Amino acid sequence: MSRITTEEGLENAFIKLLKGWQAQGKPVFQFKGNPTFDKGIVDRLVCYYGIFVAIELKKPGRITHPDGTRKKTFRPSSPTEALQALFIDEVRRGKGYGDFFDNLEEIVKFFEMIHEKECLN
Repeated sequence: MSRITTEEGLENAFIKLLKGWQAQGKPVFQFKGNPTFDKGIVDRLVCYYGIFVAIELKKPGRITHPDGTRKKTFRPSSPTEALQALFIDEVRRGKGYGDFFDNLEEIVKFFEMIHEKECLN
């Protein structure tokens, strides 16, 4: 995958990934957060095989090291990010999935983990 350097570039790559899955017939739908939503709603709300997934995209380099390994901790740096973290926690408590991401490879791994954990065919 090509190097993505902006949050907008990551968002575009994520949309392309989801559209590719839809073209393959996978039951996946997504909704984009927008300014009319309450503060703290994540960038993308995804229904993946009927499972609720909350995805918050960040500028590449905020969460992973240049070698691709995930930093030990991601600390929200604004009140909005703190609310996003709370939203993701609520999704997890409701048996959904969610996290912050700054690269497409980690997003793909995350959905693969969901697929395996939920025994989806």
